[in-house]
Amino acid sequence: MLASPNSNSSVKLLKKVLVIQTAFMGDCILATALLESLHAANPDLELHFLINEQHKALFTGHPYLTKLWTWDKKNKYKNLYRLIKLIRAERFCAVINAQRFAATGLITLFSGAAIKVGFDKNPLSGYFDFVVPHTFENGLHEVARNHMLLDTAFSDCPPAKPRLYPTESVRTDLEQYTRCAYITISPMSVWPTKTYPISKWVDLLKEIPANYKVYLLGGPADVEGCTQLVEEAKQAGLSLTIEIMAGKLSFQGSAVLMESAAMNYMNDSGPVHLASAVNAPQVLVYCSTTPFLGFGPLSDNGVFVETEEVLPCRPCGITGKKECPLQHFNCAIGIKTSQFPIPLA
Repeated sequence: MLASPNSNSSVKLLKKVLVIQTAFMGDCILATALLESLHAANPDLELHFLINEQHKALFTGHPYLTKLWTWDKKNKYKNLYRLIKLIRAERFCAVINAQRFAATGLITLFSGAAIKVGFDKNPLSGYFDFVVPHTFENGLHEVARNHMLLDTAFSDCPPAKPRLYPTESVRTDLEQYTRCAYITISPMSVWPTKTYPISKWVDLLKEIPANYKVYLLGGPADVEGCTQLVEEAKQAGLSLTIEIMAGKLSFQGSAVLMESAAMNYMNDSGPVHLASAVNAPQVLVYCSTTPFLGFGPLSDNGVFVETEEVLPCRPCGITGKKECPLQHFNCAIGIKTSQFPIPLA
């Protein structure tokens, strides 16, 4: 049911709240804005966060979390049943579900919480106490869409940006890499139509001043693409020092490198939100997707570049595709190197 705008209550009256977002890394990071808002409204609130098991390292040392819950999806339904039992035993005052799939709807439904909040696209939203429409048609940022969950159910939650808190040990481990002037590039994406071509990244590297070192970031699956980028940069005669850090760093480690960089360049993918969460300077390259979908940079020094050509086929999807449906990929090819902000020498 859709809640009445006059039926919301105060976060100050709550003792224990669970926030749910078990999707991709970027979605998980964006949901941290909810943690920031809830803590600002009630610093004494017991905050719990349920995420995908593979993202738990993001939250080591988080100062506001009473407990981090993880869902190991390798044994998806067995672990789901276990989670529901454990969560119900916690007797949460409220559950805020930022995800739109049935499994988290079950967790919310059977949580026993007095206040259950979620999006209308969740198949079980009819059983929630507060339901918020979720649409990509209004141009809202995902953080603003998520905040509507709080705004609908509670009267006193200020809006906030997502934030991560890398530990001092991670910072210390990376001091040897942050003592020089450097930029980072996160050149890969799970989706080919969201991935700026290697040859275009090489063109950008040609404009980077020689006094900057370049770190290539990503996960283990991105090492091959990063290696190809280094090889093509050598073939182009570039003398920049380029080091592949993909597959070598934790999520927090990547965030720390981004935080101290002169600039961070990336596709429309998870690294955008890592940079936003530590307020690192960032340039997001939109290929098949667009800012209107609501996943853009949130850093104070955050911008995006996209083709200046009006393409009726763009965006070709909410996420991305395995290949350009029209076989031309003009959304990426049409982006000019001159559109990118370049750090000064």
